[in-house]
Amino acid sequence: LSTTPLNRAPRKCTSPSDFWGQRWNKIVKEELRRGVFQPLRRIGVHRSAVALATFLVSGLLHEYILDVFTLRGSGAPDGTEVVHNNPRGAPFVPSYGNHMLFFAWNGAVLLGEHFLAGTAVIQWMRTHLPRPLRTVLVLLTVLPVSHLFTDEYKHSFFYSDISMGFRLIVKAASM
Repeated sequence: LSTTPLNRAPRKCTSPSDFWGQRWNKIVKEELRRGVFQPLRRIGVHRSAVALATFLVSGLLHEYILDVFTLRGSGAPDGTEVVHNNPRGAPFVPSYGNHMLFFAWNGAVLLGEHFLAGTAVIQWMRTHLPRPLRTVLVLLTVLPVSHLFTDEYKHSFFYSDISMGFRLIVKAASM
């Protein structure tokens, strides 16, 4: 019995399309391909528009996931919000739209790559730059907007909450 790896060596990506299309989160990529990309292509929507639409649907999906992950249950007898592991003691309310912006940006980067693919500069980079440097350049396309994806989780104390589970796993494994 084996499992499908979620990612395929993302640190070896050579372009934004290589990263998003071949190396990152293969399960979600495949579902978006089947559920968004292929149906829109079948009805004749231009490939570039379909690629951008796929990123926007991914943004909506991630907005939903953010909402679920940052949801705090109401468990106090008086009906007030119970917020575990939150030093502020107040419910976290996500800033909706940041994940959409993050994925819209990455969709635009992918379209930019497609439209510039035949230029002399891009061709030169493909043939002369070593793979690690191309990977760094791909990461630099995400860096300016990465906070749009990570800040909501950081401010909601999601990382602190999930780290509690990892400590328990480590503790159980050492027993």
